[in-house]
This record gives sequence, C-alpha cells and structure tokens, in this order.
Amino acid sequence: MIHVLINTLAEKMNEFLSSYYERAEIIVEAGSIDATPNEDQSDKIILSIVNIERETAMGISAPYRNTKNNTFQQTSPPWYLNIYIMVAAVFSSKRYLESIQILSDSISFLQQNSILKLPDQGTITLEPVTISMQELSNIWSILGGHYYPSILCKARIISFDGTEIKDIKQRISSQKIN
Repeated sequence: MIHVLINTLAEKMNEFLSSYYERAEIIVEAGSIDATPNEDQSDKIILSIVNIERETAMGISAPYRNTKNNTFQQTSPPWYLNIYIMVAAVFSSKRYLESIQILSDSISFLQQNSILKLPDQGTITLEPVTISMQELSNIWSILGGHYYPSILCKARIISFDGTEIKDIKQRISSQKIN
C-alpha cells in the first residue's frame, strides 16, 4: 500500500507539473534523496519517505469481528499509519531559481489535492508538517548532509488490516450455568 501511495502521488504530481513545464524527462520521481544525486535524480522533484508512525488517535480495535452465522472471528487489529514524505527540489545550483518555482508549483498541487484517492486502496489526506530548524537539520543530516529546498508532508491514515483469521468462537446464546 505504501508503494501505491508514493507511485500515485508521483504520477499525479508529474501530470500536474507537466502542464506547466515542457520537459523531455519526468519532473517528479519517487526515490531516496542522496547528498550527491546521480544523473537520473538531478533536476527533479524527489518524493522520499522519511518516517512512518502509528496513528494512535484511531484507538486499538478489538481483535474479534462478528459474523453472520453467530460466531466471532479472531483477527489481528488493523494498524493505522501516517507516512511522512519529503518533497525536495533536487536541482543543480545553477538551476536554483527554477527549482524554487517548481517546488512552489508542487506545493500548489499538494494544497489542491490534499485528499488523494488511491487506486483500489481508499482515500488518504495530505497535510504539510511544520518542523523546527533543528528537526530539519537532523533530517537533512540523516539524508546525507546536503540541503535541498523542500516541504515535509504527512499522508494520514494508511490502514493495514490483515485478513488472516486466527480463531473462530461461538456466540454465547444462553445464560445457563451448570
């Protein structure tokens, strides 16, 4: 599901930006952000996952589900996850002003498409994340130490719900105690 999110976001953002910029190669690509980008990554918007966290506001659901034939299925409770995505303008220093313009248009895309429908997966919401300069410095240090203009976004509530049934229990139909 995470790959569907990143691929869909990259494809839709690329379609949006392609209407503004005529370029032979794609503008948006999913991948890791390197301190020294290779030729394939240079002069592009790069989408990179920087964190995955569990969403605790959804609570933890019971591991039993009611079925139609008066039984309960024991399953693992679903996990609700937030995916943090760095949207970075990885351009050469000669193209700095162009990188800022393309990043600005990328932010416009994110604002206009804050609710994103994933193919056969449901809907997620995108929102910008405000981080301190220290946190930003820490992230870029982990990514290799070279800063690129960027915005950090959170894709909220990706649900992982396994379908494996662990056990089936019968419903209690009487209160008789022997």
